[in-house]
Amino acid sequence: MRVLQSILLTGGAGFVGSALARQLLRCDGFERLVVLDKLTGGGRRENLADLAGDPRFSFVEGDIADQPRVERLIREAGLKGLMNLAAERQVGPFLLEGDPFTAPNVAGTVQLLDACRVTGIPMLQCSTAEVYGPMEPPGQATEDSPLAPATLYAASKAAADLMCLAFRKSHGQDVVITRGTCLYGPRQHPAEFIPTVVRQAVGDEPVPLAREGMQVRDWLHVDDYCRGMIAAFLRGAPGEIFNFGGQCERTDLGVARNVVELLGKPASLITGIPAKSRENGRCAVECTKALRYFGWRPELAIKNALGNLARELASNVVAQQ
Repeated sequence: MRVLQSILLTGGAGFVGSALARQLLRCDGFERLVVLDKLTGGGRRENLADLAGDPRFSFVEGDIADQPRVERLIREAGLKGLMNLAAERQVGPFLLEGDPFTAPNVAGTVQLLDACRVTGIPMLQCSTAEVYGPMEPPGQATEDSPLAPATLYAASKAAADLMCLAFRKSHGQDVVITRGTCLYGPRQHPAEFIPTVVRQAVGDEPVPLAREGMQVRDWLHVDDYCRGMIAAFLRGAPGEIFNFGGQCERTDLGVARNVVELLGKPASLITGIPAKSRENGRCAVECTKALRYFGWRPELAIKNALGNLARELASNVVAQQ
């Protein structure tokens, strides 16, 4: 049985990782958290600044591809599990050239799997619902749905998931996989959708929406997803996959209108731009497995959480001006 006592959290300085770090430190009986982050992309040391005074917390700047160092961290701190949130993500404009994802997201995951195999500790792999590809309404992907990623990022995460399952079959690796939908919440990368809308609106600048704002997303608060990951780590059987969604499908236009209204700005700031031929489509998952296994369901509806988030982001924008 896995114990949530001491964890190596890779990618813990990012948006999701820093939220998970806070939840782990609030868990009963939790003793030690070591965050390993390369501080590239969305990883920022300031995301963890308020945790620096906790004696149970330590931060290490480093690369998950450095397997000997990962093994040394696990052994020296006596860590009982690894939760992998380290990944290069696709943020902002669509990438048409190059592949910044395969090395860190696939090869890096393999290095972590092997480090866990050598040290004998369990691993949670944080994936994404984007591995299923776009879904036509009202369809929802289950954990058994075929993988059909539509972007390089999603393809790299799908490949990493397959490596996890292969390690399970080949080496008996204790690994569990989680897949979340469109996440939002505090400390999100400035180029993500909601922070971008807030920044533009606060500056009275146009808020451009791809696909005329008609893209549909299933919005899941990062804190709900972190609860799900912790539950999956503790109670998910080795080799299992768990979907987590907000069960809250909204168009970009609908969310943007809500944000602009909450900030007291005119809706006329919102403008539509033509669809990109390879823009991500609707991503939706069925979450009955998580409900059945450990009673998980989303608790933070976007209609309730969006107000505080928008005002917090707006305050940050003003403070930086």
